[in-house]
Amino acid sequence: MAIFAIDAPRWLSVGLYLGLGWLVVIAIWPLLHRLPPAGLFWFGLGGLFYTVGAVIYAVKKPDPVPGVFGFHEIFHLFVMAGSAANFWAIARSVLPLP
Repeated sequence: MAIFAIDAPRWLSVGLYLGLGWLVVIAIWPLLHRLPPAGLFWFGLGGLFYTVGAVIYAVKKPDPVPGVFGFHEIFHLFVMAGSAANFWAIARSVLPLP
């Protein structure tokens, strides 16, 4: 939405991003049959991290040290954790083990 310079409410943009992220649920049956359980676990954990981070971003809480280390920094930590979980899921599910 930012690319179109639309000044939408935070709840709307967060809701759209969450909806886009959880569209993977549509493909859950093929994933269940093709991915090992560990891969599904790590992808699910990544989605959980992204979702919790989005909720923190939407409600602007917790904000432990405003201006220094606040909700936005916590949001980014959850995004990094989600990215790491997704990376690990791909590494364990797609790449051959030594």
